[in-house]
Amino acid sequence: MHGSRGVAVRQSASALLSMLMAAGCSVSVGTPSRSPGTPSHSPGASAPKTSPSPASSQLPALTDLTGAWVASETAAEPPAGPVPQSCGNLPGVVYALTLTGTQLELTRTWSDDAGGGACQVGKYFPSYRETAKGPYLEGKASLAGQVVASLSSGCSGGATPPPTPAPSDIRFELHLDPASQHLVGTHNGKAIWAAPLGIEAPACPVPPNLPAQRP
Repeated sequence: MHGSRGVAVRQSASALLSMLMAAGCSVSVGTPSRSPGTPSHSPGASAPKTSPSPASSQLPALTDLTGAWVASETAAEPPAGPVPQSCGNLPGVVYALTLTGTQLELTRTWSDDAGGGACQVGKYFPSYRETAKGPYLEGKASLAGQVVASLSSGCSGGATPPPTPAPSDIRFELHLDPASQHLVGTHNGKAIWAAPLGIEAPACPVPPNLPAQRP
């Protein structure tokens, strides 16, 4: 009985399909159709994975300024981070910074002696020492000091040297740039940058008046 009814249902469905096709209707038989642009997704398949975007590199916060720093008022500021020493081929002059608590001291010495300290009778060459100090708070420093000159000929004894040049006042207004980890600001009103001095080649000679180098 049930078998005869199933046969009748299938025959009725077949007849209806024939009539629709004869009338020109488009009929699809099988799985449900998808809208254009709808991605197929098999049951149990995992969703497509996207690669995470790389994290932006960031320099560690610089908390101790003590060490050797390269500074310039004229050269272009180098990329972020320390400046490689490259055996003395530097884009500026070298300052020694010492941070003790909240007090920052900056020093630099240089000489105009073209003879390299050799004795030159009757000739005197000035040497200079630049020192400035002041508070360093919340990444900002306001330093004041002087450039003091002294005269030397490299000879023992000899004629009396000429008068020593008078000291000159100096002032620095600096702040630590968190992105580059450089000190930037002004030196006697002129724009200046300073970057920690790194070491590119350990075999390079280091002048004895420089403090321990930053790695």
